Amino acid sequence: MTQNVPSNEPVQIPAGSFYLISGPSRIEILRGAAESIGKPLVAGETIEIPENKKIPVEFSERAEIRIDSALPNPAEKIPERTIPQSWDDLVYKIFREHARVVFVLGEMDSGKTFFCTYMANRLLGLHRKVAVVDCDAGQSDVGPPCTFGLTYMRQPQLFLHDAPVDGLYFLGSHSPGLHLVHALIGVRQLTWQALKHEATVIVDTTGWVNGDGGRMLKGAKMDVLLPDLVVLLQREQELEHLVRGRPPHHIVRIKVSKKAAPTSPQVRKQLRERLSASYFKHGRILEFSLDAGIFYRCYLFSGQPIVVNHPQVIWAERLPAYEGTLLYVKKPLSDRDRAALTKLLGTASLRPLVSGVERGVLVGLLDPKQHCQGMGIIESFDFSRRVLRVFTPVSDQTPIRGIVMGSVRYAPDGTESGFVEPGTF
Repeated sequence: MTQNVPSNEPVQIPAGSFYLISGPSRIEILRGAAESIGKPLVAGETIEIPENKKIPVEFSERAEIRIDSALPNPAEKIPERTIPQSWDDLVYKIFREHARVVFVLGEMDSGKTFFCTYMANRLLGLHRKVAVVDCDAGQSDVGPPCTFGLTYMRQPQLFLHDAPVDGLYFLGSHSPGLHLVHALIGVRQLTWQALKHEATVIVDTTGWVNGDGGRMLKGAKMDVLLPDLVVLLQREQELEHLVRGRPPHHIVRIKVSKKAAPTSPQVRKQLRERLSASYFKHGRILEFSLDAGIFYRCYLFSGQPIVVNHPQVIWAERLPAYEGTLLYVKKPLSDRDRAALTKLLGTASLRPLVSGVERGVLVGLLDPKQHCQGMGIIESFDFSRRVLRVFTPVSDQTPIRGIVMGSVRYAPDGTESGFVEPGTF
């Protein structure tokens, strides 16, 4: 049943009660104690539930709480725990067997991040070092969208986005579809980084589990990581095709929580843009030398600079072998311009980039050790001054030596504004 909870008024909760509380809400534990997602909640504690999120709260003893929410009925009383006993059994299995890498598979809307958060919180309660690698670049919880993130769990968390970010890998898109190799590199890099800290590493993945790409990527990730346990978070047998032929003793089948709820593509996009807006909130324009930095995942700045005497050409470079000549031009080339340049350069293989095409492209910013320090949005190339202008929250004191080109465009307010075709740059 649903209990009407007066806004900002104390409410008595009987021992043995279970509630599902929706956001946006603010909950104060005035007396007694509770638990949510494996995290103990004690008297005096206040928690914030974001919009479009729900959390189960279990009251093992009588408690008094206060909920402040714009929702008319934020607290739904439910008859039983939403978390199956099999989840706790798995926690103790991981603990007993000293599992180092736990790889979690599940379809979209199966509650993978909720599950990973619960596992991490429970393992922390058993005094085990725990790290979470978040490989869902479309619905990122650790780090901003379009990245993979790593966190070493210092304390239990209700939401992984509240945990510190200890490592980032720039994927460059909110989908791994065009970045399969980079997705493999990213998950391997962050998992190995976590293993150096002797932590149990829980790898949270995307819901892309079907089709050529989904099957290939999930299988390749398992081949690269060689996880001690592969968790199939499924309702029936929808994930069995991913583990055929793999050692049975590495596979654990877990039922999806009864309260796992679907999220529409529109809401997912809104959540992603809200996270991006928060990330870029304190951004400003920084300038990076075109000569001192190294550009990755692009043809641009990878060839031999050449001088081209043509009124439309701002920058030119000859690329290796059959790749042709890259041109940065003032405006789209006419047939006449193209014919003249073909004659001048002795090749019809031209790669023209029109001035301004770079604006809005998302980039990753790497330090001298090639560790991702954050993201930026390209403002412009200034070839006259030999600088790249980037809108970013990364500190101007952070040494940046690498620029990784992404495949999406963003406005400075975090709004997604399109995709970049493969090979554009």
